[in-house]
Amino acid sequence: MLSVLLTILKIIGIILAVIVGLVLLIALAILFAPIRYRIDGSGKIPDYSATAKANWLLFVLRFNAQIDNDGISYVLKLFGFFTLKTFRKDFEKVKEWKNTLDKLGVGEDPDDEPIGAGEAYDHQSSRKLFCEPSFAELSDEEILEQILADAAREAQQTKEKQEQQRKKLESEHEENSYEKPHYKGRGFIGKTVDKVTDKIKAKAKAIYDKIAEKIKAFFAKVIEIKNTVLDKYNKFIEFKDDPENIEAIKLLKDKLILLLKHYRPRRIRGWVRIGFDDPARTGWLTGIFYLLIPAGNKTFKLYSEFQEEVIEGDIKMKGRMRLNHLALALYRCYKNDRIRTWINDR
Repeated sequence: MLSVLLTILKIIGIILAVIVGLVLLIALAILFAPIRYRIDGSGKIPDYSATAKANWLLFVLRFNAQIDNDGISYVLKLFGFFTLKTFRKDFEKVKEWKNTLDKLGVGEDPDDEPIGAGEAYDHQSSRKLFCEPSFAELSDEEILEQILADAAREAQQTKEKQEQQRKKLESEHEENSYEKPHYKGRGFIGKTVDKVTDKIKAKAKAIYDKIAEKIKAFFAKVIEIKNTVLDKYNKFIEFKDDPENIEAIKLLKDKLILLLKHYRPRRIRGWVRIGFDDPARTGWLTGIFYLLIPAGNKTFKLYSEFQEEVIEGDIKMKGRMRLNHLALALYRCYKNDRIRTWINDR
């Protein structure tokens, strides 16, 4: 009996040891197995193209992406299967629909909830309408035709209603003008002059009120932005100069620079020419590039233009990232009492 019990305990212990070993193996693979990446790009904005590839543990996780002036397409594979993907065809179709609806003056209400599958949007009344079952059986081209037809009809109806309201207001204004006391007892020419004068005065007053309202709104917005910026700036200065925060900020800065050194490309070649209308932006981006370029690299050239606004080049880079550096940096930052206080306060 005792031997049977010991045998069962031995089997349970072996199973637990195997499970613990597998967990440790997976954890070590996640932390120390490198994520290798490659980025290639060429062209001159707005005519450009770039590709990005990354993989982890050879075939376990793969990511491919392509971006150009026509849009973005990407594929994420886990063990060789599609897990997340989008193709340029879908992007072009969505862009075509959006541009057509924008031209018709029809848009979604931002306060509404997102539209789910099997639903259509009524732009006239800003309501969700469930489609008929046959709608799901239509092709993409037929769906697009229906959407465009509905949008055009709704835009026309809106235009007609606005025209009717305008005519109604003009009619009421004209009737009220005839009833004014100073029109009584005057001839045809006098009444006509009075009506024209009243219309000019009314339009001038409306234009003046509209301009005054816009000026007030503009200055109110400027004052609001100014107060917001000053408030945030003062809070930042107060936060930065606080003796208790200086050490924590220095720690974050050191860890960020350390991560950048570990994750920056190991190999980079090609050339890039950059320039903006603001020389400060050009200098800032130039500094970022020099942080990414490995020390002693002679296969990459960077040209900074301070007289011309341009972004062009032909660049190829390779690198790798290990998550153990990120995990260690996060752990050391979290051990800092001040940083932990920031996290808890949020």
